Amino acid sequence: ISSVIHSIAIQPNNKIIAVGCSESNQNDGFLLVRYNCDGSLDSSFGINGIVRTQISGVEEGARTAKIQGDGKIIVGGYSGSNESQNFALARYESNGMIDTTFGENGIQITKFNDEPDGITSIALQSDGKIVAGGYSYLEGISNFALARYNSDGSLDNTFGSEGKIISLFNNQGSSASSIAIQKTGKIVLGGSCGEHMNSNFILARYNSDGSIDNSFNNIGYTITDIDSSDHLYAIALWSDDRIIVAGKSYDITNNNFVLAQFDSDGTIDSSFANYGIKTTPIPSGLSTRGGICLQNDGKIITACSEFVDSLSNWDFVIARFLTNLNLGVKDFILENCDPLIYPNPVTSEFQFSYFLTKKAWLSLRLFDMQGNLCQTFYLNQFQEAGQHMDKLYLNSCLPRATYLLELKNVKDKVGLRIIK
Repeated sequence: ISSVIHSIAIQPNNKIIAVGCSESNQNDGFLLVRYNCDGSLDSSFGINGIVRTQISGVEEGARTAKIQGDGKIIVGGYSGSNESQNFALARYESNGMIDTTFGENGIQITKFNDEPDGITSIALQSDGKIVAGGYSYLEGISNFALARYNSDGSLDNTFGSEGKIISLFNNQGSSASSIAIQKTGKIVLGGSCGEHMNSNFILARYNSDGSIDNSFNNIGYTITDIDSSDHLYAIALWSDDRIIVAGKSYDITNNNFVLAQFDSDGTIDSSFANYGIKTTPIPSGLSTRGGICLQNDGKIITACSEFVDSLSNWDFVIARFLTNLNLGVKDFILENCDPLIYPNPVTSEFQFSYFLTKKAWLSLRLFDMQGNLCQTFYLNQFQEAGQHMDKLYLNSCLPRATYLLELKNVKDKVGLRIIK
């Protein structure tokens, strides 16, 4: 029987829990496997190290897992027919026995509507509540979906509408793949939006009551266009609540690992890599979901699997990135220039303001996310010290996308993301 792992979690005793499903028989339900530290199956867990749980007996599978502080295992996924799958959540004792005090005999099914729903990620709040993120289709369009549960598995009615939220952003279909909770208690949900071959990264933030947090990038969400097809796989948080995401971008000729870093308020962190984005070429091929891990020394590990030349020939790809090198630019004249674009997103006309501590020769140019020059507003123009307010116009021929506005002198530069 062919089976696939979708997520792993480490128990306090360092044993490894892997969750997934059977590829050849989707009626097998949730699949859990536990390994000892040396990689051998732990025969004390379930039956010879394996636990199978039928949820509804139709099509179902586990997609994500978390370990509670008491050692219990929370597993999330989907259950139901192709036309009407639902959020499925189960809880197990640390030894693999189903926890019958959770939900209904250890299982909680949540229905958003009559179309497919599914959990792709789980986060645990400090108060013991469980937040599940994923997707919910409505009239054939995928939406971000969230549900919050009390520690006993019941829906938390103080969250959203009867414990559930569906969000559609920018009139584009979107599907969440990862979730994280910041120290403030705010919930960051990330994934992809748009059509498969014309998709972008998307991050959204919610308040603790489930309402959209409009202080996040000023509109509650941020969309990042990197290449023709961009897919965000995973979110991680630094200790200061900055957000780093991992994913993949590709078109006909390019295939890249992507890291993107955002400040805690949702704006792109221009001090990271190339104005907040790092792309690394990898062999061409379609990939499955991947993951991200932050080491204690600040290094970043990201991984995914992908097929190279056929659906039967899959490779595992892993990469590690350094962050102790400052790949951004430290500014001197421009260090405290407080650049601001208004409005953003931009249709045509916009204002760009900045402050100079002393006079300088400056260039202002627009680049796409691949570093290609798209528009020059001025080049080596003399500017006096003080506050500046430029009234600018985007070239009408530019397609709708995310761009970088770069203000530069001989030694220094600053960049701001601009959305058309």
